[in-house]
Amino acid sequence: MTPTLDVLTFNLNNPGRERAGRQLSYLAARPEPILVLTETADSAGCELLATRFESAGYSVTYPRPGRGERGVMVASWLATEPGTVSLDYLPHRCVSVTVGTTEGPLEIIACTCPHATPPK
Repeated sequence: MTPTLDVLTFNLNNPGRERAGRQLSYLAARPEPILVLTETADSAGCELLATRFESAGYSVTYPRPGRGERGVMVASWLATEPGTVSLDYLPHRCVSVTVGTTEGPLEIIACTCPHATPPK
């Protein structure tokens, strides 16, 4: 049997502090060791999530997006190191971390892309 590593992806939608607290309760109870959280912002809600995960012993990678931008956060129970993928343009939209597993290193690449509104 091939070993597995579960990853949960979750669109935060830049929560305020109150909603971030509810999201934290849900996410902290999840069994997946790696959480890919999209639609982050440099906001109080996303900062609450990052701080609480770090305080609970998670490895957190969270490049803060600029004003009006969205990004991605990776929170992992497993120790992570920076991955090999990086972007020069809008680097907060793509996070790469390497996780040590019993089968060897595994690179997780987490990206968020803005939706485009078609022209009228």
